[in-house]
Amino acid sequence: MKKRLLFSLIFACSLFIHAQETKDPIAYYLFPEFTDGIVVLKSGKQVKTKLNYHTLFEEMQFEDQGKRQNFTDTKILDTIIIANRKFIPFNSIMLELMIDDEVSLYIQHKGKLLPPAKRTAYGGRTETTAVEQRKSMLINGVTYDLELPNDFKVSANQTFWIKQDGKFVKINSLKKIKKIFPGKADFIKSYNDKFGVNFNDAREIIQLIYYCNQ
Repeated sequence: MKKRLLFSLIFACSLFIHAQETKDPIAYYLFPEFTDGIVVLKSGKQVKTKLNYHTLFEEMQFEDQGKRQNFTDTKILDTIIIANRKFIPFNSIMLELMIDDEVSLYIQHKGKLLPPAKRTAYGGRTETTAVEQRKSMLINGVTYDLELPNDFKVSANQTFWIKQDGKFVKINSLKKIKKIFPGKADFIKSYNDKFGVNFNDAREIIQLIYYCNQ
């Protein structure tokens, strides 16, 4: 468990650095390139292939004969492992496992495509709403590359999920964490008073959930 926490915290540091607006053409992918990974099916079969997670579409993709494709049926998937990082299917998306314990912690990686800021009447600039490109990019299960137009950016975001007694609960406040750990309410309060808990910082959420599991 300590080793798992250490890895999670090291990875969270990279999340903190990467979770910023960027216009790199591959910025909407979680990994800098398609990486060797293992797909574990519910049947027990394992398949090795190059994988990456598309944060705009929120889907795992693999390379097949030079083409990037998505899994049309995530119900057959059990686990996907990329660079020692574990992902599990959740509804139509994938969640990354950060803490594997009695109360487990998962992260949902989600990107938003931001068009160029529009000039206001007073000469300032304001960001417009996110643009959804999925329908024009997915044809017969094949996902085609999206080259970001000039001045478009990708904003990386993380949503935290707790799994307890086989059920997933989204956590975005200390109140929800206290409800999940009713016996640790005083600890959570004192921890927050001393360190503060920022839900925009994956490192802090990982550390708090780890201590709550002790």
